[in-house]
Amino acid sequence: MADTSFFGRLKTLFSTGTVMRRGMDGRVRVTDTNKLQSVGNLATNKIIDRYSRLFGAATQTQTFGTAANYQTLRLSLFNDYEAMDDDSIISSALDIYSDES
Repeated sequence: MADTSFFGRLKTLFSTGTVMRRGMDGRVRVTDTNKLQSVGNLATNKIIDRYSRLFGAATQTQTFGTAANYQTLRLSLFNDYEAMDDDSIISSALDIYSDES
């Protein structure tokens, strides 16, 4: 049965199963106890699956979603650039940069 306590869940969330030790010769040795990086386990690896879903071949709906997200991101970047003029430190740094160039 899975550990459902608070600290058990945190341990499961943040543990990687990787142990790093410095050997007698000064080299770092990495031991993968959960075999997450093994070649035979790539099909079931959560990290590989997440990467392939994010950066895999895009279907038509994913392409539309990416285009819509690009427009939203573009507008937020313009708002960030406009907000730079309101910040005194960034505004003075931008003034110095524009005077130098």
